Amino acid sequence: MNKKGNQRYQETCQRIEEAVIALLEEKEVEQITVSEICRKAQVHRTTFYGHYDDIPDLMNHVAGQMYSHVMEGFKLTDGATPGEGFIKLFYYIKENRQMFRSLMDYYSSKRYKFAILPSEMEQHVKEIMKKSGYEEREVGLYYYIFFTEGLKAVIYHWLERDCAESPEKMWKIVAKEYEPLHMEKIQKKKGRKKTD
Repeated sequence: MNKKGNQRYQETCQRIEEAVIALLEEKEVEQITVSEICRKAQVHRTTFYGHYDDIPDLMNHVAGQMYSHVMEGFKLTDGATPGEGFIKLFYYIKENRQMFRSLMDYYSSKRYKFAILPSEMEQHVKEIMKKSGYEEREVGLYYYIFFTEGLKAVIYHWLERDCAESPEKMWKIVAKEYEPLHMEKIQKKKGRKKTD
């Protein structure tokens, strides 16, 4: 039986998501139909609707998967530097620029905002706050929103320029804003340890 979470269900999801990503290379989201996705994924419409409510629901899943993939480069492991994660991010965006451009245009045109953070983002925020020493969830979210909204604008501008700058140069640009915030958090943590 093809139940949510089993291997066959997941494989079908993957085929549908890969189909819409391939179509995003050719056209805008608004021009894509469920029928086209089904033809490309070689599934029936009933199968599509057994997995997703509609195209916006599918796009949310694709965006969530994309976010998870991007976040792999930012895992907070010992010895890893933020620069390595950001350079991986910019290479991934450059390699998938049409998909990113389409997704960002789609969400901008819909004035799309998450009422709450998607579960992948929520988990990452919790992990960052715990490791960075944020005591209040809302304070951590303000930092997170400030940085991510600015980063989205930088990425959007870079995509508009067809990724003219190298991923390494993009990290240098972002680092000028990221590193002071990161260093401020480290200083605060050190200050707290000294007073303990």
